Amino acid sequence: MVQLVTRWSPPPPEFIKLNVDAAIAQNTSALAVVAKNEQGAVLKGWSKIMPKRSPIAAEAEAILWALHLAKGENWRKIIVESD
Repeated sequence: MVQLVTRWSPPPPEFIKLNVDAAIAQNTSALAVVAKNEQGAVLKGWSKIMPKRSPIAAEAEAILWALHLAKGENWRKIIVESD
């Protein structure tokens, strides 16, 4: 049996990593974004509830939202990570 080990890896110095995720419930979708620096410190976190979407559409929307949030924060060096 193969066991997968997943672990967060930090971004390069001066970069901010935006981890995004989406969850689907019966009638809604939830999106979340967490911004961390190279030390792994959480800089900011956001979440929002939206109308239900397909899993792939919700994940894509979370990525797009993360890019808009980074622009609003004036972060120029970012990495977006999704599952």
